[in-house]
Amino acid sequence: MNATVTILCYQSKTLANGENPLMIRVCKDGKKKYKSLGICVNPEFWDFEKERPKANCPNRELILKIILQKEIEYQKQILELKADEKEFTASTLIAPKVKRKIKAVREFYEEIIRELESANKIGNSRIYKDSFNSLNKFTGNKLVVPFSHLNTDFLKQYEKWMRESQLTDTTISLYFRILRSVYNKAIDAKHVKKTDYPFNEFKVSKFDISTENVKLAQYTFFTSRFFSAVDIDLQTTPAIVIISDLFYATHSMIDPHTEAIQIIGRFRKGTSAIIHVSNFNPDINYKTPEQLQNYLNGCHDVYIQLKRLFQTATGEGVRETLKEALERITYAKYIDEDDNKKHFAIDNYFDEEKVKSYYIHPFNLKQAYIDTGYFTVKHQHRELPLGDEDRLRISRADNKKEKRLTIIEQLDLLNGESGIYDEPLFREFRDSLHAEDTLIVDV
Repeated sequence: MNATVTILCYQSKTLANGENPLMIRVCKDGKKKYKSLGICVNPEFWDFEKERPKANCPNRELILKIILQKEIEYQKQILELKADEKEFTASTLIAPKVKRKIKAVREFYEEIIRELESANKIGNSRIYKDSFNSLNKFTGNKLVVPFSHLNTDFLKQYEKWMRESQLTDTTISLYFRILRSVYNKAIDAKHVKKTDYPFNEFKVSKFDISTENVKLAQYTFFTSRFFSAVDIDLQTTPAIVIISDLFYATHSMIDPHTEAIQIIGRFRKGTSAIIHVSNFNPDINYKTPEQLQNYLNGCHDVYIQLKRLFQTATGEGVRETLKEALERITYAKYIDEDDNKKHFAIDNYFDEEKVKSYYIHPFNLKQAYIDTGYFTVKHQHRELPLGDEDRLRISRADNKKEKRLTIIEQLDLLNGESGIYDEPLFREFRDSLHAEDTLIVDV
């Protein structure tokens, strides 16, 4: 049964001054609910057949305006509920609406990342972080916008920007799939309407992520560290290549004491060789065990102080602000509801910081493998004129002038003091520079 909304003069209740209140009546499925409009009129000025004020009613135009606004408001709610195929009753339609806080893209992304970290889904949280960082860079750190801002035109511009940044279809597809997932979660959380959903028109499936024409198609790639529940039973003993990239994929740093052993342990008939290829970053920000313990102790003290302030606060605004601070503080993921420390999460934090320290210098990683007592380590370290960080400098250049200066500088390094580097890797790098700016390279 369709819902109807009527504004009427409620004769069952007469005030001391002889006036009757105007009421909103909602009818649905044979049930009626009433709500005061906040206006009263003398019944002699009301047309009960048309349910409108008479021509001689005082303030008639203003009363009509208010009546029309309310009727439009409720009719709009009914249409939206029907469009979303949501059930409602006369009671729920007329009940006071609790105003929800609509979260911006940045805030909602950060909330999802915190939830994944709290659930110890570290791999997933890093993927969402990479997606967020890419989107944030594209917008120039301007993601405090509603999800409705991410329309089809926005997605097309984002795709164009990623292609200009030399990202592959696989990476572009991944970032769009993560963004689509976040958008779907935002719809479920009522931060954006279904009608604003841009991915019905912008198809993520259009990106070519096949490997048929890729020169590395002869290899089988496992792109996750987390295969502890997988057995790989082959007829041969393969060579395993583990790749860590600190600049393009920080989550690819693996722990020789655990993850490296688990990875090769998946191959039930053994392996012929294990090769770990990695770059290094001496500027990695990490904490020693002592520094980390002091940091956590300080965080705990501040958390307890905030909790006490929240428990003793009386003002609604103060309590709401402190509650939000307690929920958003990073340390919250290391504390349960009773303020007890989550020792498993804290131990993981210590392990993550220790693993970071391995990738500051080649010697550290080599020593970590030796200390496992599990591997016979043969180490080869090679200094190259350019690295992955230099590649990123081109894509991150703020303007064309800076980009060209970077290309010229890198070409000089590739030429070298004792002649040009002519290995395939460097020829490929020069080709990529040529694609960036043909004029400079030709000159």
